Amino acid sequence: MNQVIRTYYAGAEVNGYRFVKPGAADNAVLQAAANSDGIIGVSGSLVAAAAQPIDIAHTGLAKLLLGGTVTRGDKLTSDANGKGVELSDTILASAAAHCGAIALQSGVVGDIIDVLVVQQRVSKTSAIIASVAEIGVLIGAPMDAGIVVEAEETNAVAVAIQLKDADGDDLAIRGNILAYFSDDANGDSLAATAPSSGMAVGADGVAIELVTKKVYRLTSEVDGDIDLVVTNDTADTFYLVLVMPNGKLIVSDAITFTAG
Repeated sequence: MNQVIRTYYAGAEVNGYRFVKPGAADNAVLQAAANSDGIIGVSGSLVAAAAQPIDIAHTGLAKLLLGGTVTRGDKLTSDANGKGVELSDTILASAAAHCGAIALQSGVVGDIIDVLVVQQRVSKTSAIIASVAEIGVLIGAPMDAGIVVEAEETNAVAVAIQLKDADGDDLAIRGNILAYFSDDANGDSLAATAPSSGMAVGADGVAIELVTKKVYRLTSEVDGDIDLVVTNDTADTFYLVLVMPNGKLIVSDAITFTAG
């Protein structure tokens, strides 16, 4: 999923790193003000006064200001000021709400974290009354994964990924997931410094680079296999983090390089 950014005009002042909703005109947006607002994206770092142009990220990676404590993998919605808060069971118990992003990092009030922008109307009852066809969309989808990290050989480390379905069985179709390098064993942040030569596909799969040497879109072979080679010429340690379609994070063992 490549990032999609579009320029709008602010219908009223929109602050930086906030959820936004449609404005009164086709090309206008407003800062989201409730979890029930139809979130369509996340604003960039700049404040836009009324009638000023503003760039909005509709998909892909973005940064979001938090209005509460969240944990990586949480679905996020808007508070009264467009800030990201957890889309909790308490919120869903009263009414349907809109999910605007998935947290890629944990954080507290006032933190600006990396998120994966999504748009989805969510309610507790919607899951209960879902049709067979709706449930079937997830059948065979990648919901888990196994990661095997080999020892370094000449500044290169082989990483093998096996995508799995919700039952824990090896995927029997081509799967597509987001992946990023982190310095943290829990995947709480993007790597400050990327592997010097990034990551390439080995025998199986496809890797599309989204953020230079740090974030990738990975596609498996028909049996769920993805073979990767990470190359780095300095002493460093990385963790490869896979983001499943349901928001679950799968973190590899340490990918360790000695001084080249």
